[in-house]
Amino acid sequence: MNDEQNDTKSRSRGVIGIATAAKALKQLWYGEGPKHNRLVSLKKFAHQLLKVGGEKAELAKSWLENKTGVLNAKRTEANIMKANLAAAATKNARSKRKEKKAVKTETKETK
Repeated sequence: MNDEQNDTKSRSRGVIGIATAAKALKQLWYGEGPKHNRLVSLKKFAHQLLKVGGEKAELAKSWLENKTGVLNAKRTEANIMKANLAAAATKNARSKRKEKKAVKTETKETK
């Protein structure tokens, strides 16, 4: 077996061996001490790693960027259309509910 096959093994749930930034950062964070004794949040831990620098700083930077939504910075056209349809459907449903409520109150007042 060569090194590449060792690093990534394909399983039914996906590729094993390549940790995401979140997973790797959490492993570092958990390695700092017992789980119940954490005085520093994960976000503060990431900021501390940024100050130190090095390979861990790149990991922390990647995690913080992902938290701010850098991967979803721009919507695709299909996604925009889907969001507009959902918004229109929600607005339509709300107006129908208002109409039903108004009719109900009118019938109660007339009785």
